[in-house]
Amino acid sequence: MKELKSSSSRLVRLFKQSRENWKETAFERQQKLRPGFLTSSKKSLYMA
Repeated sequence: MKELKSSSSRLVRLFKQSRENWKETAFERQQKLRPGFLTSSKKSLYMA
C-alpha cells in the first residue's frame, strides 16, 4: 500500500470539513423539502 503524501492531520481536517459541508447541504435540502421539519433546537442536534 502506498504511503500518503499528505499528513494525517491535514487529511483529518479536510475530511471533517467535508463532513460539515455535507451536513449543512443536507440540512438545507431537508428545509426545502419539508419546511419546519427541524426547528432551531433540533438543528443543533442534527448538526452535532
